[in-house]
Amino acid sequence: MKAYALICVLCLTTGAMAQSFHLVEEGSGEALGPFYYRQGEHVALGDKVFTLLIGRMRPPSQEQRLKQTRIPDVDFRNATVRDVVDFVRQASIDFSPWPAPNNKGINIILKVRDEDALPSVTFRATDLSLYDTLKAVSEVAGMSIRTEGNVVWVRAR
Repeated sequence: MKAYALICVLCLTTGAMAQSFHLVEEGSGEALGPFYYRQGEHVALGDKVFTLLIGRMRPPSQEQRLKQTRIPDVDFRNATVRDVVDFVRQASIDFSPWPAPNNKGINIILKVRDEDALPSVTFRATDLSLYDTLKAVSEVAGMSIRTEGNVVWVRAR
C-alpha cells in the first residue's frame, strides 16, 4: 500500500476561491494532481463524504485548549502548587497545537487563602493534556479545578 502526503494550496480560478491539492507518494515523490474543489462541494474520501469549507478556522475554545494541548513530559518534585500552575500556563503556550499566537495559552487563577499552607506536589507522567495535568496535580494537592468561560479556577476544596 502506498503512503501519500497531502499538499494543499489555495488558488484563484475565475474570481472564485478553489481548493487544490496534490497527493505525493512518500517513498518515490511521485505526485498526483492537482485536484480542485470549490467552496461547498462534496469530497469523497474512501466511504466518507465531506463538504469543503474554505474560510478562517474558529479560534479554539478554552476546553479545546485544555484537552487538546498535550505536555510530553511532566516531572514535579516537591513543587509548590504555584509552580505547577505557572508551568501549565507556560506549557499551554509552548505545546499549543494552534499556530496563531492569540490561540495559545489559558487563563488559570489559583485561589487559596495561604499559599504557604499548601502541600508540595511530587508527580511524574508523560503525554498528558493540560486538563489531565491540572486534574491529577489538584487531586494530589487536595484541590479542585473548575472551568468558567475562559478561566480555569484552581482552589482548595
